[in-house]
Amino acid sequence: MIVHIMDSTVGMPVLSDREIEFGSEFADFLKEHIYKVAGGDECKACEFYKEQSEVYQMLSAYEDEIL
Repeated sequence: MIVHIMDSTVGMPVLSDREIEFGSEFADFLKEHIYKVAGGDECKACEFYKEQSEVYQMLSAYEDEIL
């Protein structure tokens, strides 16, 4: 797994240069971080440019596969 950090207080992204082993300790950290970010006062709504976003296309295809 690769994790890049995007922290607006730093002013630039911190890009990983190696893989991280995914384990229960990191899973717990990640889950807590997601809950904190998603429920915080500074949470911002956003959406993909549906026709232009490669990520949106991949997520849509994935969603179609599991439904």
